[in-house]
Amino acid sequence: MMIKSNRLPLPKILRFRQRGVTLVELMISMGLLFLIMVMGTTIFSNIQGHLKLAEQEARMQQYARDAINKMTRELRQASAMQMVPSALYSGRSIDLFFTRPHVAPDGTSTGFDLVRYWFADDYERPGTGIKSLYRAWKSNGTSTTVSTTAFEDNRTRMIREAAAEHPGIDSYFERKGATSPFTLELVLRVTVYRQRSDGVYVGDRERKFDMRSEIQYRNQ
Repeated sequence: MMIKSNRLPLPKILRFRQRGVTLVELMISMGLLFLIMVMGTTIFSNIQGHLKLAEQEARMQQYARDAINKMTRELRQASAMQMVPSALYSGRSIDLFFTRPHVAPDGTSTGFDLVRYWFADDYERPGTGIKSLYRAWKSNGTSTTVSTTAFEDNRTRMIREAAAEHPGIDSYFERKGATSPFTLELVLRVTVYRQRSDGVYVGDRERKFDMRSEIQYRNQ
């Protein structure tokens, strides 16, 4: 006697059939993956850009402080000083000359140096309109007489990775007082300009930082 087994059909909800991934599903998956990659790259680039800008700002502030501190130290030793008037703002200057003692390595004074501080186009970024602060010096022999003839001997750029903003307006030298002793005000506004990926500087200013110092001196 044979016993037949009766198989009941599975409910539709439990039935499935194996099939491969369709082209549409593959394209959707690839599109989502590409979108995630683009978003991740954008976020990373933004974070990297902000970190780079913060580093530039920190260096910019340090260069500005170093420049003001060096100028302050030198001007306190000045024997005589002259400023070339600025055509942009009455009473202010963007070209400063002074003499100070020349000190030999053994500490002895051997005459005088003529020192010049001035604002001019940044020679590393020609044609951009970006300005920088420069220092130059040369021997003045035994004389304390100040000549205001422009020179660039031993030229040094005082600020890097930044620019001096609007010389004569926001960055300048100004003498206060009609008689000696005078007060000399040093004002330096530095800014970081946006740089494109191809290295070209554009007019957008990213950060600004102001430094100022007042020095009392008397012409001898």
